[in-house]
Amino acid sequence: MDAGLIYLPVGVYWSGGIDCAGWSDLGIPDFPTILDDSENWQFPDWFGAPFPRSVVMDQNFQITYSGINHNFDQIRSAIVSAIVEIPGNEGLEPQLEFGANRAVYAETSSQNDQLYPDITVGSDGRIHVVWIETVETANDIFYSFSNDGGNSFSTPVQLNSVGGAVTLADGSGPRIRLRNEQLVAVWADHRNDENSSAIVMATSVDNGGSWEEVGIISDLGGSQLFPDIETGPDGRWHLIYYNWLPDGSFEGIRYAVTLPGESAFEPSTLPDLTSGFGTPSTCSPPDLAVNTSGDVFIAFRNNYNNFRDHFIARKPVDQYDFNVAVAMSYNWWSSEECPASGPSISVNENYIGAGYMVETPANTFLRWGSPFSLVFHDELNVNPEAADFIQDFPDVEVDREYLHAVWVSDVLGSPDIYYGYSKSYADGLFRYQRVNDDPAEESTVQTHPRLHFSDENLYAVWIDYREGPARIYFAGTLAPAQLPGDVNLDGIVDILDIIVVVNFITGTQLPDEIQAQLADLNEDGAIDILDVILLVNQIMDQS
Repeated sequence: MDAGLIYLPVGVYWSGGIDCAGWSDLGIPDFPTILDDSENWQFPDWFGAPFPRSVVMDQNFQITYSGINHNFDQIRSAIVSAIVEIPGNEGLEPQLEFGANRAVYAETSSQNDQLYPDITVGSDGRIHVVWIETVETANDIFYSFSNDGGNSFSTPVQLNSVGGAVTLADGSGPRIRLRNEQLVAVWADHRNDENSSAIVMATSVDNGGSWEEVGIISDLGGSQLFPDIETGPDGRWHLIYYNWLPDGSFEGIRYAVTLPGESAFEPSTLPDLTSGFGTPSTCSPPDLAVNTSGDVFIAFRNNYNNFRDHFIARKPVDQYDFNVAVAMSYNWWSSEECPASGPSISVNENYIGAGYMVETPANTFLRWGSPFSLVFHDELNVNPEAADFIQDFPDVEVDREYLHAVWVSDVLGSPDIYYGYSKSYADGLFRYQRVNDDPAEESTVQTHPRLHFSDENLYAVWIDYREGPARIYFAGTLAPAQLPGDVNLDGIVDILDIIVVVNFITGTQLPDEIQAQLADLNEDGAIDILDVILLVNQIMDQS
């Protein structure tokens, strides 16, 4: 955003008034100029009544399209036509590739499983990960961070003060979010009653250096599950969760919010999301999103006589109540079994991106929509050629006009994590790739991925069984920082690196450029016995 303008690879868009001097400066070579006031009745009417009106112009300000009223589809079509004429746009699009996989913490007991992770990344590049660690019937929440792009992670710390009481339900993992350097994590916990759960919160005011458990934040009797939390642009925390009444009947989705910068939630409310047209599917987690304007969105899988489509509701920033939810998918998929995966949404100023699973076998679809009208375009199967295989558990992130997605598919025989992105202005899926890097022929299960976008890079975590028990694995598109001394590039500095350095010195192995840099610990331009001594000392200091 610069003086009311948002610069896009497809052109120039503005969403507020602009004076005549600003108008004359808009002639950017090779890019069309897009004026869309179709959602803003207060916008100055540059092109005469009636208004609102939407216009697409070329770089010479010749009008190539003009539409009156809410013409979202027509505007999109006109913009797509203009983009076709722009040279070199492909080079501006994401060229992201996921790198090597790392176990966040593999040293835990072989009797333990690590499940249902979540991830967020700060503006300083620190990666924050939480998950449930379970052994037999005892479940706890653990947290770890990385300062080097995911090359290594800190020793995990337990966040829940009452050990073993975290509620384990399919897909009901913790959520972690940032507000400046303050972290918040929420999860479901049955510390007060083995037969019911409540929502518990912990916070860190020093960017994950230390944590304090706030305690139970849900304000009702009965049982709560599937929490999600997001930070608004004004510093409010927004919270949703499913609620069951003390008699065991399902009430619906509860919503609560804090004051700006505060940690205490106002009393929760029960938005009328469906007006009797079904009720949220009780085993499919909902998803929460807040855009930069402060509008709040709730997406959920609905259950209307066993039809399991996905719905979305919006609460404008200046309103107290949510609007009644509208359908986000229109598949009329009927299933008496309650699916375990819910929808995923991501929102920016101009778009809603959605990912969801429907049908049998499970297929994953992506969809673009308007955050104002909640009108969605045609859905896109993430891999039509694999439609006969399972595609499930999608998670999405919107960046400008790109919708990034990860999901699970067993197209190669066992469940793997896949990635691709779609464009708001073009059909198809791009940069399709397998994220987990274990051999494809192995029957390892990978599932429940979570995706985060930060500073032009993507970060993913998931449940991975390549070590036998479930472990949380990480991969990112940002090349992790290399550790001095890690000459075999396995992410650990240990005796195996000493062997490789000795091989370099004796000439039995030749280093590449990166290995030569990492092995020269005293930075004197040579790899010799002095580097071996420093490497031994480094390893001893670690232990």
